[in-house]
Amino acid sequence: MQELAIQEKSRLQELEVVIERGLKDFYEVGSALLEIRDSCLYQETHGTFEEYCRERWDFTDRYARYLIASTETIKNLESGTMVPVNERQARPLTKIKDPEMQREAWEIIVETAPEGKITASHVAKTVKELTAPPEKPKPKPKPPTPKEKIVTLKFLEAYETFLDEIRNAKVMHWRDTSKEAALKYVEILRNVIIT
Repeated sequence: MQELAIQEKSRLQELEVVIERGLKDFYEVGSALLEIRDSCLYQETHGTFEEYCRERWDFTDRYARYLIASTETIKNLESGTMVPVNERQARPLTKIKDPEMQREAWEIIVETAPEGKITASHVAKTVKELTAPPEKPKPKPKPPTPKEKIVTLKFLEAYETFLDEIRNAKVMHWRDTSKEAALKYVEILRNVIIT
């Protein structure tokens, strides 16, 4: 343990009051935890920041990092008219490291919020869609080998049309069709071809 200077002790007490008062206000709590961690103000009573969080506040260092990262995200978004109102809304945005990209993602989230209501699940879903790696194009089917029967051009056109429609449905996240129902129909198609 390392003894703190009087000024540091005073600042630690001020910050801890913020945390006690504001456990419901994640932004203030995250800001206070950030300063305590970065200034090592926990050192007089605890060996590590993790111990401090666990013993003083009864939450994990992981949760403290979520609060801190969410607070830093809010600081990146503060120039906008609207910011996340709780840690669960801000947390998914922490996966985007670039502040400009966070702002762009937040604008999309605000614009696409169902009925204008921003929910944590909407934020998470949008961030996931925005950060997902682009889908690799499917390779075209290999031409049939001599052992395989040749199919007609008309069959291939129907096949390509069908495949395009399935890909479109997948891109639209199966909004109108469940995957299970689609697979049943593919099985029916398979049976038609076999018989």
